[in-house]
Amino acid sequence: MNLRALASHTVDLELLPESPVVLDVGCRGFDFSHEVLELRPQARVIALDPAPDIVSFSRYVEFWRAALVGTGSASQSFAHFSTGEGDFISERRHMPGWDKQPEWSNVDCYTIGELMLAEDVKHFDLVKLDCEGSEFAILENWPGPIATQISVEFHDWDKPRYRAEGYYEALWKMLPSYRVVQHELSKQGEGVGHWDSLLVLAK
Repeated sequence: MNLRALASHTVDLELLPESPVVLDVGCRGFDFSHEVLELRPQARVIALDPAPDIVSFSRYVEFWRAALVGTGSASQSFAHFSTGEGDFISERRHMPGWDKQPEWSNVDCYTIGELMLAEDVKHFDLVKLDCEGSEFAILENWPGPIATQISVEFHDWDKPRYRAEGYYEALWKMLPSYRVVQHELSKQGEGVGHWDSLLVLAK
């Protein structure tokens, strides 16, 4: 095992081949994509983010302006903020007590199975999920051993039902092909949560 943080997301470099197929979900800034390409120049990187202000400037990254979701829906409402930080999929609503209300739009949504079919991908060597809460539904509907490793930023710090005792035990049971390598509470900004978790395909 050779754990390395790439743009604050831990991966096991021993499990990353010379020409990996990588999925970067929540790719704002493309920092993770570019760090992967620095280490593995022959990587095929597919990156997703639904934010309207993102511009892909790399011919080495296949960019989808779309959201990854757990279950099929061609389009969903998307809350976007001027900084892009904290954008999320949600039903349109007023956010009481928030300093600034988001701009709402409809965005294209795909399940990971639909994405794999469209991109003709049979298996990902690495999937990174940093998608502002959508990771829960994505993993709850994960279609089997389709990736060698999954690096996840869980946005559970403000979601009590996901932090409740037993949630992650139940989630791991939904992912029987994987073992948990890293899943500790840590602080980021004002929130304490599971900001940097890593699951790897069990041998």
